[in-house]
Amino acid sequence: MSVHLGIGTGMRNNTIGHVYKDWFFYDSDGNLYIQIPGSDKCRKGNGDGTCGHCEDGGQYNPKTEAGDGRIILIPNSWHNHANEGEEEYFGLKDHVEAYFALDGKNAPDNVRYGKDMIQGNGVSKGPLNKWVRDVAAKSAIQPQLRMKRLEQAGVPNGNGEDEPKKIKDFGHDDEGNKIPDMIFHDLRACYCTQLMRNEVPPHKAINKTGHADPDSLKPYVMFAANEIDAKEEQQWY
Repeated sequence: MSVHLGIGTGMRNNTIGHVYKDWFFYDSDGNLYIQIPGSDKCRKGNGDGTCGHCEDGGQYNPKTEAGDGRIILIPNSWHNHANEGEEEYFGLKDHVEAYFALDGKNAPDNVRYGKDMIQGNGVSKGPLNKWVRDVAAKSAIQPQLRMKRLEQAGVPNGNGEDEPKKIKDFGHDDEGNKIPDMIFHDLRACYCTQLMRNEVPPHKAINKTGHADPDSLKPYVMFAANEIDAKEEQQWY
């Protein structure tokens, strides 16, 4: 659920870990949304230190004020740019309805049973990163853009001896699939890049991504712009 929700909404890992059933709501037409609150009670864990705020009865807050209150559609389809941009079944709405207990206004009767949070009581950063790598390994996904992101940020990749390598080797899983060096934030990058592929104006996209400045989306504009194949380019001439 966490990986699907992450790539479909672009939420940061800390936000995903705090997602609560009441964050979801339906409009009168049956469309499902999630609203990230500006502040909410921290419900993660059972006093076992899962969340640093839990023991003090703290509050969840988004990373930036720009993310306060933003509303994101939970889609059931998407445009697959690996398949000429055709609209395909994505299934996030179906997955959310089957996973969470959605009992708010306009919620259908058949979605009122499920979990309050991911894993029942929230999840921390470590498991989220592991689950991303597990899914990516089984899907033969490799972090092709990771090095580009590091280079843009001015972060050198070490030689593995006296300098730590930024791309780590996690070996292979039990099925022999190579485990890529990915983190949950890479799903957010995928979401942002998808918006730029679909030519969403950055000043509108930040209302969904939670960035404070449209210029923050420039790396994703470049990623999308560089995804040009020969068939697409041929139409330019």
